[in-house]
Amino acid sequence: PNVAYIQESNDVLDFPLDDFGWTLPEADKARTQLENLLAEMKDAREYGSLVKPTPCDWSLLERFILSGANWGQVDFDTLDYERVQDKVCDLLKIAAILAQKYDAVITNPPYMGGANMSGKLSEFVKKRYPDGKADLFACFIERCLQFARERGYVAMITQHSWMFLSSFEKLRTKLRLTDMVNMAHLGPRAFEEIGGEVVQSTSFVIRRTHISEYAGTYCRLMEPTTEKGKRDMFLSHENFYVAKQSNFPKIPGAPVAYWIGAQTISVYENRSLSDYVDCKSGIMTGSDDYIRLWFEPALSNIKFDCRSFHDMGDYRWFPLNSGGEFRKWYGNNQKIVNLWHNGEDIRTHVVNFRLRNRKHYFKRGITWGRITSSQIAFREVIEGSLFGDAGPVAFIENGRKYVLGFLCSKVVKYLLLISNPTLNFQVRDIVALPLVLDKEKEAVVEPLVNDNIMISHADWDAFETSWDFDCHPMVKAHRDNAGYKKAGILQGRNPDLVQDCFIQWGTDCNLRFARLKANEEKLNRIFIDIYGLQNELTPEVEDRDVTVRRANVQRDVRSLISYAVGCMFGRYSLDSDGLILAGQKFSEKFVFAYVPYAGTGVSGNPGPRTAKSGCFLKVQEEWKSCDFWPVEGNIIPITDENYLSEEDIVTRFCAWLTAAFGAETLEQNLSFIADALGNTGRTPRETVRAYFLNDFF
Repeated sequence: PNVAYIQESNDVLDFPLDDFGWTLPEADKARTQLENLLAEMKDAREYGSLVKPTPCDWSLLERFILSGANWGQVDFDTLDYERVQDKVCDLLKIAAILAQKYDAVITNPPYMGGANMSGKLSEFVKKRYPDGKADLFACFIERCLQFARERGYVAMITQHSWMFLSSFEKLRTKLRLTDMVNMAHLGPRAFEEIGGEVVQSTSFVIRRTHISEYAGTYCRLMEPTTEKGKRDMFLSHENFYVAKQSNFPKIPGAPVAYWIGAQTISVYENRSLSDYVDCKSGIMTGSDDYIRLWFEPALSNIKFDCRSFHDMGDYRWFPLNSGGEFRKWYGNNQKIVNLWHNGEDIRTHVVNFRLRNRKHYFKRGITWGRITSSQIAFREVIEGSLFGDAGPVAFIENGRKYVLGFLCSKVVKYLLLISNPTLNFQVRDIVALPLVLDKEKEAVVEPLVNDNIMISHADWDAFETSWDFDCHPMVKAHRDNAGYKKAGILQGRNPDLVQDCFIQWGTDCNLRFARLKANEEKLNRIFIDIYGLQNELTPEVEDRDVTVRRANVQRDVRSLISYAVGCMFGRYSLDSDGLILAGQKFSEKFVFAYVPYAGTGVSGNPGPRTAKSGCFLKVQEEWKSCDFWPVEGNIIPITDENYLSEEDIVTRFCAWLTAAFGAETLEQNLSFIADALGNTGRTPRETVRAYFLNDFF
C-alpha cells in the first residue's frame, strides 16, 4: 500500500543540484525534471492531492539524487546534502503516486467554499480547477477524473450542490463527457452525526467513457429524514430512476434532474419568466448601521408612501423589502433603510454600498426571500418599498397577480426542486422558470390571488409588528361582541371576558386559514392542469404550508399584555386605533389623540401643531374623563412585590384590564391570563408579576 502524507519542496527548492548525479550520462535531463518537479511541489501541504505533478522518469530521478556525489570534504556548504537526499526521495515517492493513473479512484473529499480558502489555495484552484473553484469538493471531482485512466471509475460522496448551482454549470458540462453509472442521492441527514438541512449529500460512480445516450441508474433518497430510513428505502429498491444525461441540458442550467419525466421536460419548451418580468436586486448598504426595524426610529422620520425620489422630502427612513420568514402572499414588512437625501449618509460613510436599479424604487412587484430555511415563498411588494439583496423583486407591468399565483403554486415548488433544491434562490433561478400565460384562466386566477393577499394582509396586521396594526384582536373582539350584545345577536359569549374574546379570535383565524388553504388548492389545480403535470403533482396543500396564523393562547395572551404595556406608554389607546405616540414629544401630539376637543387645528379640527403650554395644562385636567391614560413619567417599575402601589406595573395592568374589559370580570380575566402564562405563582397576580419579571422584559 502506498500510504503517504503530502510533503512540500519549500525547504529544498533553492538547494543547488549541480553536485548531484555527476556520474550519470543523463544528469542534465534528470536535473531539469527534478527542478520542475520541486517547483510543482512548492506549498504542496497547502494543496494536498490537488497537486498534479508532471510525469517524470522516476527511476532516473532517484538514481540522480542517490548517485555518487562529488562533495569532497564535509563543510558548512555540504553538511545538508544527506537531508536533501532523504527529502527528495520522499517527494519522488509522493509525486509518483500523484502522477499515476488508476483503475478506480474512491474518496470522500474535503468540503470548503471559496470564501473560506486561504489566498494561496484560492489562487491555486482558480488557475488549476476553474470549473470547480466554488468549493474544494468540486475541485476534487475534477482531480479524481484526472487520476482515473480511460475506462476507469471514480466513486465519491460529496455535497449535492454541484448537481444544481449555476457556479458548477461548467463542471456539469465537463461531466457529461463521462458516464454517470449510478447515484444514491442522499440529501439531508444522511449521517446521524450531521444534523440540519445545510449538508446535503450525494454518492455516485462515474466511468471515464462517453457512450451516446447512456442511461445511468439513480436512487432518490431525499425524503427519509434518518440514516436508517434512507438505507431501508435504498435496500427496498424504492425511488429508483433510469435517466439519460443527454436530457439534462434541455432544462435551463442543465441540472442533474434525473427524476423528471418527459412531460416535465417538455414544459421547458415554453418561454421563461424572464421574458415577462424585470427581476432585480437593489440596495446594498454595506453596513447594518443603515437598516432598522420600522418601530425603532420615530414614526415621524419614516415615509411609508413614497412614490419617487422627488417625493422623498426630508424623511430619513423608507420601507425596505428584505427576505424574512416563510410567508406567502403578503407580509414580512418590517425593515426600513436610511436613504436620507438620496442616500447621502451611506455615500459619505460606506465604501462598498450599492444603490442599484434605482428606476424601480418604490414600485409594486413580487418578492421572495433569497435565503430560506426550508422552501421559498413569494409575496406582493407594496407600493412605496425599496428592495435589497436578500429580497429581490420581480417587476411586471401586466398580469402581476397571475404571475404571483403561479409562483405560489406547487408547480413552481416542483420546478425549483429540479433546478435548485438548495436553500439559496438567486434571481437567475426564478427568471428561468417556464411561464405559460393562459388568458382564459387569468380571469379565474386573479380574484383568488386578490383574496389571498387580503387574507394574508389581515393576518399580518393583527400583530403589532405590522405598521398597519390598529388594535389587539382580542380588544377588537370585545368591541365587536359588545356591539352584538346591544343588538341582541351575541351567541352565548360575554364580551367582557378575555377568554370569550380569544375564542372569537380563534374562530376568525380558523376561517382565514381555511379560506386561504381552499384558495391555494384551487390555484394548484389550475396550474397543474395548465402545465399537464397531473401525474406528478396533486393540488392538496399541507397545513404547515399555509402561512397565516392560527390562534395560540400563550402567544396571543402574551401579545395582549404587550399591547396593554403599549397603552401604558401611550403607544396605543383604548379610545383610538393605530399608533398614537411613536417618537413624538408627549405634548405635541398625544393629548389630542385622547382629548380631541382640546385645541384646534385648521378649520377647527384638532391638530398637534397648535398645542401651546397653556392648552396642555388645561388638557391635563380632563385626563380622568378618559378610559385609560398613560404613565406621565414614561417609566414603569417592575418589582418583585407591590411596593409602589399605583406606580407598579401589575397594578397598572389590572387598571388597563378594568378599562378594557370592565371591573366585574377583572378576576376572571386575570385567572385566564395566568393559566395561559403557565400559572407560576400562588395567585394570578403573582403569575403576571413573575411573567413581567422573568419573561416580558
